[in-house]
Amino acid sequence: MKTTRVFVLAREPLFAQGVRSLISGQTGIEVVGVATVGPEALALMQAAAPDVVVIEARGEEQAALVAQVLEVLPQTKVVGLSPDDNRLHIYYAQMRQGRRVEDFLEAIRQPPEWPAGRLPALRVYLLFQGFYGSRIADNLRRHAPANWAIEAWRLPPDLAAVLDGLGVAEPVVLCGLSMGGYVAFQFWQRHARRLKSLILCDTRSQADTPEVKANRQQTAQRVLAEGPAFLAERMVERLFAPATRERRPDLIAAVREMILRADPEGVAAAALGMALRTDMTDRLGEICMPVLVIVGREDAISPPEEMGALAAAIRGAELVEIPDAGHMAPVENPAAFNLAIGEFLDAIVPLTG
Repeated sequence: MKTTRVFVLAREPLFAQGVRSLISGQTGIEVVGVATVGPEALALMQAAAPDVVVIEARGEEQAALVAQVLEVLPQTKVVGLSPDDNRLHIYYAQMRQGRRVEDFLEAIRQPPEWPAGRLPALRVYLLFQGFYGSRIADNLRRHAPANWAIEAWRLPPDLAAVLDGLGVAEPVVLCGLSMGGYVAFQFWQRHARRLKSLILCDTRSQADTPEVKANRQQTAQRVLAEGPAFLAERMVERLFAPATRERRPDLIAAVREMILRADPEGVAAAALGMALRTDMTDRLGEICMPVLVIVGREDAISPPEEMGALAAAIRGAELVEIPDAGHMAPVENPAAFNLAIGEFLDAIVPLTG
């Protein structure tokens, strides 16, 4: 077993020594340095050349320290310990969460790379709606592993009929983004036997509150009367992380144009459909299959706290936060998004060869 070199960086010296005592002597782990947060810490860390940096800090301070570490040691994995909620966070291309000592030791030992060639050849069926869905299909084709065959269709109303028409009898992995998550929940209710697993991305299980329902009804009426132009700026602000709006004017312009071209009747129907959707929160515990929950770290519509609660309610669900992304994580950070899905599929699809 390869030895993992670990550097411990903590706000409290006593905490740093406690972590050192916990992991010293563990199989496959070598502590190469311990420091408290301060001006000299990064230099000491660089000199130690660790594989993993363990950080003890809270909230925004932890996020800032993670950013500093990854800037000077970009190939290093960072395990953040949060004393406030006894939770650990693993940062590199993705984020995971855990609470047990075993989770902590596994977080250190697990290599950050996605080993090449481990995934079997996959045939991926992508069912999408509208212009934005076509952009997701394009990004998936561009960034997916070379041995994935991507087949995409625009989504008609009956998803089960699509699978029947394709001759797909085996259980499938169904990924739902935003409103697609609502579709995924309904498909699970009606056709659970046809699912191998679920991927729920930037979505929610709760039904709308009376106030939100009223707002959706007003939006539907206004769209039918005026068209969708008034939604363009409002939605762009909510859909994307600030960094995306600043760095990706091409993407923002494309989505704004998509909204402007949208059929008013379709927009109104979507708003009314969301207002009438079923609350699935109390049924999350009934889902008995592998589930991956993905959320953009800066999602203002389905915030990480809410997505974390959704994941916690599903037995064994895995939560991944996508950095530098809001509600549109697949197109804001497609590399990290595809990595998260790839690792999830790697775990649930039997390896071949």
